[in-house]
Amino acid sequence: MVGQARLIRSGDTTGDLAAVKAPTLVINATGDLLVDPANSRVLAAGIPNAEYVEIDAGHVLMAEQPQAWEDAVTGFLAEHGL
Repeated sequence: MVGQARLIRSGDTTGDLAAVKAPTLVINATGDLLVDPANSRVLAAGIPNAEYVEIDAGHVLMAEQPQAWEDAVTGFLAEHGL
């Protein structure tokens, strides 16, 4: 964890986000205590044409809200023919 915390403090790849060409879906949970939804919104805003979805859940949103997560992912994939 210490190494991961150091990497988080030292690594900033936000300048690379504009180069992402792949269809991108960023999903976060409203009550995630480990990944602040504000950070995910910044991530989505930095990627051209990225879509952002917030699901009312905690950190393990796939287990807490499996249908909402599945709908977001499968809808995105279908929309982009993936």
